[in-house]
Amino acid sequence: MIIVVVKFLPPICFFIFGLFWLYLAAAEFFEIAEKNGLPVLKKVGIVSTLIVSFFFYTQYIQLDLLLISAVMAISLLSILTIRDWKKTTASIGVTLFGVIYIGFLLSYQFSLRLVEGGGEKAVALLFYLYFVVASGDVGAYILGTSVGRHKLFYSLSPGKTIEGLGGGLLFNISSSLIAKWWFASFIPLSHALILPVVLGIFAQLSDLCESAFKRGAGVKDSSNLLPGHGGVLDRIDSFIFTTPVFYYYYIFFLK
Repeated sequence: MIIVVVKFLPPICFFIFGLFWLYLAAAEFFEIAEKNGLPVLKKVGIVSTLIVSFFFYTQYIQLDLLLISAVMAISLLSILTIRDWKKTTASIGVTLFGVIYIGFLLSYQFSLRLVEGGGEKAVALLFYLYFVVASGDVGAYILGTSVGRHKLFYSLSPGKTIEGLGGGLLFNISSSLIAKWWFASFIPLSHALILPVVLGIFAQLSDLCESAFKRGAGVKDSSNLLPGHGGVLDRIDSFIFTTPVFYYYYIFFLK
C-alpha cells in the first residue's frame, strides 16, 4: 500500500494517507499517557498534532514559529480546560511533548516527500528510509531470537539483546548498499556505509523510548488495533527518531 501511495500518487495523497496514521499514533500515545496517570488533554493533543502536520506539508509557517504557536496554544487551552491548577504544568508538558513527539518528528516524512519538488529523488529518499530501518528491525529480531544471550536493557525491554543490536546494524548496512545499487545511486558509497549505522542506532533508541512509555503504563502493546502486531505506535516507533535524523542528514550531507 505505502509503495503505491509514495511512488504512483501525488504528494497530497501521501499527506492524506500519513495524516490518518498520525491520528491513530497520536491517539495511542495520549491513551498511554492517561494510563500512566498523567493529566493529558487528549483531544487538544490529537488536533494539535494534525495541525502541525498540515503546516509541515504546506510549509506555510517556519518551524520555529510553528513550535512557538503550539506552545502558546496548548498552554492557553490547558489553562481554560484544567480545573485542578496543580495539574496545569503536567498537562501542558505531557500534551506538548506528545504533539512534538508524534506531530513534529514523524511529519518530517512530509518534508522528505517534497524534496526537490516531490520528484523521483523524494520518492527514493522515502523508500531508502523505509527499507533501511525496516531491514534493521528484521535483522534485530532474527539474530536476537536465534543467538541473543546478552541483554541490552533488560529492565526496560527484556527481549532486546546486544546480539540483536548487532544483527540490526548488519542488516541496516546491507540494505543501504542494496538500496544504493537498486534505486538510490545518488548516495555516495561512504554515506551508504555511515548513514545506516546512524539510522540503526537512532531506530533502537526510538524503540526503547516507546518501550519506556509502555512500561510506565503497564502495557505490552500501544493498542490491539493490529491483531498480532500491537498498535500503530508499535509498528512505526523505529521511525519516530530516524525520520528527522535522516531528513537533516540529507540536508547537511547529501543535498
